[in-house]
Amino acid sequence: MLDTIAQITGYFAEFFALFMGIFYLLTFIENKDRIEAPAETEPKNPSYPSVTVVIPAYNEEKNIAATIASAANLDYPAEKLKILVVDDGSKDKTLEAGRAEAAKHPERNIKVVANPHGGKARTMNAAIAMINSEFMVTLDADSYVTPDALKRMIPYFSKNERVAAVVAAMKIRDPKTFLQKIQSAEYLLCFYIKKMMSLANGLLVTPGPFSAYRMSVFEKIGGFEEGNLTEDGEIALRLQKHQYSIEYCHNAEVFTNAPATLKALKNQRVRWNRGTLRNFFKYRKLLGDPRYGDFGLFIFPSAIFFLIIAFDLFLISVAHFAIAAAKKIEYGTLFHLPRLSLEGGLHISNFFIQPTAMQLISIVIFSLSLISFYFIYKYSPKDLKGMTLFYIPYILIYYPLFVIGFWMITLFYELTHQKLYWYK
Repeated sequence: MLDTIAQITGYFAEFFALFMGIFYLLTFIENKDRIEAPAETEPKNPSYPSVTVVIPAYNEEKNIAATIASAANLDYPAEKLKILVVDDGSKDKTLEAGRAEAAKHPERNIKVVANPHGGKARTMNAAIAMINSEFMVTLDADSYVTPDALKRMIPYFSKNERVAAVVAAMKIRDPKTFLQKIQSAEYLLCFYIKKMMSLANGLLVTPGPFSAYRMSVFEKIGGFEEGNLTEDGEIALRLQKHQYSIEYCHNAEVFTNAPATLKALKNQRVRWNRGTLRNFFKYRKLLGDPRYGDFGLFIFPSAIFFLIIAFDLFLISVAHFAIAAAKKIEYGTLFHLPRLSLEGGLHISNFFIQPTAMQLISIVIFSLSLISFYFIYKYSPKDLKGMTLFYIPYILIYYPLFVIGFWMITLFYELTHQKLYWYK
């Protein structure tokens, strides 16, 4: 019975991955000219709208100066750009460090204010109430934006009035440890996937590191949801609910610090996952609703289907391991290694591979995943340097073990109401 369930789940997983791989490939082929259009590569906008970059900060004494400096170095007209740093009641010297850095950039309109501690969403809402620009851009206090990013993102809003947000390409800053380099490979893979999803208006999150919003949208749908674990995911789903579109600017870069230890990574991903589960449940009515187009009929259901498949595969793997271990304990062979024997000799037929249908599908899926390499090479070639080596262990080890493992921890924490830990 267990083997039958495992086989059926395996087929579902294989065909789902195959379908998604083909979907991304066809989306790329269909929109190749659009991706390479001047508006998405070297946009020229002689009339720059007013923008306020909001930097919410909590206990970021070590990072805040570099973050402010990166915002001050944005290639954007000084009279059109404001930078607002909002300290969320930090217990360290974030406020003092922020004001000291702001004083180093007198040519920029930088304001550093203190706000009572209330969490990131409340801090963002306080910022929204302070500014009167046409657009607002969030910049996490441990992230660093490239000078041309804002100029590349703003023209996306001119496509139509329904573009509510534009997301930058998020990458890992200076990955040093093996774990950080694996995360860097993960972010690079997302570089391709997020662009393809955005072309189908299927983005599920507007990340804190440099996402731009049309300010008028907040008047219609409200601000960030306070108390939400992943307010950037909640507001993205709310935008989808109100049938706005979210764009992904693949050539606007922002670099963020990555967890260096497994414990820190676990805390980060479990928080993300718990927030995602709660947001998915909150907006479950979008599932399968044709009013939301590709998002309701395909993108959102695919994300939920992936979680179900991952959960099933994990449970089946645990069950198989438990049964095998029980049998070995019963016969006293749990730690017994079989004797190596070459009796009968080696036969040439042993070296011929007779692949099954599932193996052939796996080969096709892996081949489709190589399209991401081409996308990175085409649109961000510098990122391939030194990263190819780390792409393979990410696919073979990190994804199935860590990612699915983190989801299992997430479910356990949610069911047992465990305390949430910030990754730092």
